[in-house]
Amino acid sequence: MESLSWSPAAGAELRAALGYRRGRDAVDDQRGEVVRRTTAGGETWATPLGAAGLVYRKLRHGRPAATQREWRNLQALAAAGLRVPAACFVARDGARSAVGVAAAEGRSLFELLAAAGTLDAARPYLLQQVAPTVARLHQLGYVHRDLYWHHLFAARLDARDGPPVLIDLERAFRPFWRRQRWVVKDLAALLASWPRPGGGRVLALAFLRAYLGGSLRPGWKALARRALRKAE
Repeated sequence: MESLSWSPAAGAELRAALGYRRGRDAVDDQRGEVVRRTTAGGETWATPLGAAGLVYRKLRHGRPAATQREWRNLQALAAAGLRVPAACFVARDGARSAVGVAAAEGRSLFELLAAAGTLDAARPYLLQQVAPTVARLHQLGYVHRDLYWHHLFAARLDARDGPPVLIDLERAFRPFWRRQRWVVKDLAALLASWPRPGGGRVLALAFLRAYLGGSLRPGWKALARRALRKAE
């Protein structure tokens, strides 16, 4: 089986720069460099295309269903108003598959927070933009499953710039049972991946309040305890 589909976000200039005519072209493309390899045999390639920008291509050898899931997640979450990398194409050549996305603007929040002079400067962005973004993701019924600060991107820690970009959505899904377990896992991932030597626990309560819509509703203590235990 061989296929190649483009998204509306992939304009004529990008399509021309990539030059794919069929699924095999996308899977076999060796331009750029490998920036990540997974234990399951997958690779992520960074492919610079000049004026057309930078495209990340996630290749999988086997598990084409995972590629299709990531493709659907990108489109569904973008349609729901969340900021995610622009999906460019999805391709398949037999058991091999690939999904291409445009590079997210800026740097990971892990890097930005680690480099921030004071936590006070970052606090408005975290409470006014990041917490509502995570809440919106969960309100839509999705969980990220890898919600680390590395997977949230922004140009800078300025609340006026709008929400962060959620990246690496290959494992995101909509659980139909034990949903709270996965919500706790997302919140715990943020706690566990806090990039600074201090301040995470102090900010956690304010973040939880913002995540819950501005007030600590009944049940918040149980949620906080479960997230803390999971993080530990």
